Amino acid sequence: MADKLKLFTSPSAFPNPQRLRIFMHEKGIADRFDETVYDMSPVGEQRGWRHLKMNPWGETPTLALADGSYLSETSAIARYLDDTFEGRKIMGATAHERGLDQMWDNRVWVHVLYPIVTAFHVLHQGLGPKLELTSNPA
Repeated sequence: MADKLKLFTSPSAFPNPQRLRIFMHEKGIADRFDETVYDMSPVGEQRGWRHLKMNPWGETPTLALADGSYLSETSAIARYLDDTFEGRKIMGATAHERGLDQMWDNRVWVHVLYPIVTAFHVLHQGLGPKLELTSNPA
């Protein structure tokens, strides 16, 4: 890949862009990207029409591909990069290893992280009232 791919992320306080950065460093490809870092405020760039055309959810990370299409969701981007770039296969070299990787990724998100994130969003206004629409401290 002659040209650098464009990656749109947000500060490392948000876990998914940081997970992708770690993946890219482990894969040895972090220098192959031009990164645009958004300030994830309620009215930040990720909510503007330019980013929403790339990712209608207004989330990061989002990867712009050479053909003009876009990928979002950390695990999808990581799988694409793992399959596209040479080197050690981080997400599994065999079908069995890739299946185990997907299984554990799902388990961690559904059974560990999702309940924590839900509690955070419901229990306080940590990210502000425009983002914390489900707050209910009671």
